[in-house]
Amino acid sequence: MVFDPFYDKTDAEIRREALTNAKKAKIKQVVGGKCEIPGCRAKAYDIHHIVPVSKGGRNIGSNLIALCANHHRDAHDGKITQARLKEIVKKRNKKVKQQITNILRDRKKVTEVKGGLSASGGYLKVDLPKVELPTFSDPFSTSSRTSRRKRSSSTKKGGSAKTKTKSKAKKTTSKKTKKRTSTRRKKDDFWSIF
Repeated sequence: MVFDPFYDKTDAEIRREALTNAKKAKIKQVVGGKCEIPGCRAKAYDIHHIVPVSKGGRNIGSNLIALCANHHRDAHDGKITQARLKEIVKKRNKKVKQQITNILRDRKKVTEVKGGLSASGGYLKVDLPKVELPTFSDPFSTSSRTSRRKRSSSTKKGGSAKTKTKSKAKKTTSKKTKKRTSTRRKKDDFWSIF
């Protein structure tokens, strides 16, 4: 068992990660969905490592057996010996052995490195930090036009803090409206060519 200072897990823990839940489910299905202990008809609860991963056991067909919850507990308690479990696995028919080997052969090597890099299945995966991009408002959007219209309409109603004579207010408002309308037409004409 080797401890990697850059990764908080031992080699054994990393090797165990390679046996995914999906692969465990496929193995259970291949053995008929039942506990592999002869005479037991209970549903297979888990895939048990005959030689524990912590003691150098690997994720290979000859080290894996589907067990019900009771027999799984018995295997961990030592009531069922490793020799007995290995004997049961050796008696599997060739087709089942080959199917389990095929399921496990598809296993990806788990060589993750803390800091964002991992090599898996021949590819290098790099986790880049998320970068937030600034957002810019669209000068041609309709929402900015509406807010301008609201401001100009409140000016027309006399809602501004500055007091002007009615004639000056009307002249400046009409000039702004004409200028805004002509600018809008130019923008619309520009975008219409696309």
